Amino acid sequence: MNQQNAIVLDDDDHSPIIIDDAEDKDEDEEDNKLKLEAAVEDDLEQEIAEVIDILDYEWDALPDLGDTSRNKPVEDHLRLPSCRHNAMLVQEGVVVEINPMPKHQNTLGIEFLEIQLIRKEGDDIIIRGIPYARARKTRGQLPPKRNEVVAVLNIHEDDLREWTTQAAIEVNIKEVMQIRQLQFTNALYPTHRYDIKEFKSPEEAEELAVLTCRWKMVSFYKSAAAEKEGRLHNRLFVRLRAHEITNPDLQVPDDELIQKWRIGKVRGGSYCPESPIIDLTKDINPAKHRQRGQRYTHADMFCGAGKRLQVFRTRELKILTRDPDQGGVTSGAKAAGFRTTMACDMDPNACASYRLNFPYTDLYEMSVHEFATTHSPVPVDILHISPPCQVWSPAHTNPGKNDEANLAALYACLEVLLKFRPRIVTVEQTFGILHKRFELFFNQFLHCFTMTGYSVAYKVMNLSEIGSTQNRKRLIMIASCPGERLPPFPEPLFELFTIEDALSTIKSRATLNDVDEVLARALRNPAFPKPPYDPHTLLRYTITTGNSGDYHPSGERGFTLREFAALQGFPSHHEFTGSGIRKQIGNAFPPTSVKVIYEHIHRWLLKEDGFQVDGDQNDDIEVVILDDDGRDAQEDGNGNGNGNGNGNGDGDGDGDGDGDGDGDNDDDDDDLMVMDSRERSVTLPLEE
Repeated sequence: MNQQNAIVLDDDDHSPIIIDDAEDKDEDEEDNKLKLEAAVEDDLEQEIAEVIDILDYEWDALPDLGDTSRNKPVEDHLRLPSCRHNAMLVQEGVVVEINPMPKHQNTLGIEFLEIQLIRKEGDDIIIRGIPYARARKTRGQLPPKRNEVVAVLNIHEDDLREWTTQAAIEVNIKEVMQIRQLQFTNALYPTHRYDIKEFKSPEEAEELAVLTCRWKMVSFYKSAAAEKEGRLHNRLFVRLRAHEITNPDLQVPDDELIQKWRIGKVRGGSYCPESPIIDLTKDINPAKHRQRGQRYTHADMFCGAGKRLQVFRTRELKILTRDPDQGGVTSGAKAAGFRTTMACDMDPNACASYRLNFPYTDLYEMSVHEFATTHSPVPVDILHISPPCQVWSPAHTNPGKNDEANLAALYACLEVLLKFRPRIVTVEQTFGILHKRFELFFNQFLHCFTMTGYSVAYKVMNLSEIGSTQNRKRLIMIASCPGERLPPFPEPLFELFTIEDALSTIKSRATLNDVDEVLARALRNPAFPKPPYDPHTLLRYTITTGNSGDYHPSGERGFTLREFAALQGFPSHHEFTGSGIRKQIGNAFPPTSVKVIYEHIHRWLLKEDGFQVDGDQNDDIEVVILDDDGRDAQEDGNGNGNGNGNGNGDGDGDGDGDGDGDGDNDDDDDDLMVMDSRERSVTLPLEE
C-alpha cells in the first residue's frame, strides 16, 4: 500500500513542500502552535482595547459624542472670588473634600479638589479644580498609605493647553463636605506625613489630618472623544520634582535624591575606569565632554526568558510554549551605544547562544531571584527586565492557580531593582498582560516600581513605528529612579524600516543564507512563483506567525533564515544555535526597535547629564559606538526616535519623617496591601 504524502510548511521559507507523514507530525504540530500563539492577542484585542488604546482606526471615524470640549474660559461676570457654603468660606486655592465621585472610566473615585475657579451657572454655583484621589484607591498601583493622595490628570493629546487647565473637573458646590489641608513634597514616604500621635484614632486622622501629595497619575487620551470611549493611550505615575514644591521645608533637591538612592552617578556613563563617581551634593564644575570609550552600562535580566501563554478559546484552555529570546534587547542596546555589563537567565540553551554573541558580558546562568539574592549590589545605568509571561493567563479559571508563580515573578523584578538601583528601567511584555483578568497582578507589578520611588510609564506601541518591519504591538514600560526625570516615549520614526532596508543589512558572508537551497525548494513547491511586490513596504504578517504568507519580494521563493533574522532586526553577524531557529528569531524583541528606544534614552541621559548631543553643534560629543574589544563597531540599523514628552520621576531616599516611626501598627493602611479580585484575595507585605 502506498504511503500518502502531506503538504506542510517549511520552517525556512513558509512555503508548502511535499514530505512524508513521519516528518509531517512534528512540523505540523509546531506550526499550529505558532499560529495559535499569534492568534492569542488578536482574540483578546477587543477586550484589551477596553483598558488601553491598541486598535488601529481613525479617530475621525468615531461616532458623534456631542460637545467634548471641557473647561472653557469663564466670563468675568460669571466668576466668583469666593462663596459661603455651610458656614465654610470656599475660595480659589482652597482644597475641599467632596462626596466621592463614581468610578467611571479612570477617575479612581475622586474625593478632593484643589479649587481653580468658582462660577455661577443659573442658580447653581460650580467649582472647578484639580482632582485628587487617595493613593489606596489606585488598586495597588501606588502604596496604599493613609492620607497620601495622588493628583489625577486626564490629558487630551490634541489639546495644547496646560495640563492643569485641561485636566480640571467641575462639581456643584453642594458636593463639598469640608475644607482640607493639602501639602506637596517630593520626599519619600514617611517623611512629612501627618503625626498619628496628634489624633485619637486612625479614623480621626483620616478625616482631619493633613493630606500629602507626592505623585501625579497622568492618563493620556488621543482626544476628548477617546476619553469618552475609555481609550487610554498611555499612563504615567510620576513623582513630584523639587521645582514643583513651593514650600522649601518640604523640598528635597533632586541631586540629593539620586545621591541617596545609588550613591551618585557617573555623568556620561558608568563604563569608564577613569571616571570618578560624582557626589551630586557638592558644588563642582564637571567636565563638559565624555571620555573616549565612556558608555552607559546596561543589564539584561531574563535575557533568554522562555515564555508561555495560556489561551482561553471556546471554553478550552490551551497551553503554548515559546522558545527563548536570543539576545534581542542586548543586541539593540549595543547598537545604540550601551555596554551590557551583565545578564542573567536560567535557560541553558539561551545562555549558550547568548555567550556566543556577547562574550564580553558577564552572564549568570541562574534564576533572577537567585542572582539578586546571592550577589553583591552592582549599580548600572539602565536595566531591562522582561519576566516570563506564563503567569499572565486570560483564563485563570481556577482560584489561586499560578498566584505563587505570579508573585515570584513580581518579587524577582523588585529584587533586581534593589540590586542594580538603575537610573532608568525598560520593560517589554505582551500587551495581553493588560487584560482585565490580569489587573490584580499588573497593578502589583507597577507597585514594585512605585514602592521604591520609581516613576513609571506604560504604553502599547506598534513596533513598525520604531524600527520594525512588522505591525506588531507590544507593551513598553519606562521607569526612572528617585532624582531622575522620566524620559518620554520615543516619537514614531519619519520613515518606516522596510523589507528592503532589512534585507540590505545582510552581509555576503552571513550564515543561514543559502538562497540556492531556498530556490530549489521553491521549484518543488507548486505555490511558486508568486506575484512580485514592492520591497519598500512592511511585512503583511508578524514573524511569529506560522503560515504567515510572507515571501521574498521577487516572488520566486520564500525567505532564508538569515533574511527572517534581518526582518526581525538582528544584525548580520548574530549567530543562532540549537534547533527551532525560525522560532528563536520570531520570539525575540526586535533589536532594531530596541535600538530606537535605547538611542532615544541615550540622548535623554546625555542631555540630563549636561552634554550636548547630535545637532547641538559640539562635535566632541558625537557618540562613537565601540565593540567590546575597543574596535569601532557601528552597526547597520535605522534612525532614532526623538520626542518631547512630559513626565518627571523623583522620589526620596531613606528619609526620616515626622511620622510615628517604626511602631506604625495603629495605621492599618500601612501594614498590608490587600487586593480583592473575583477569583481570589491576594495579600502582599509592604515595605517597612
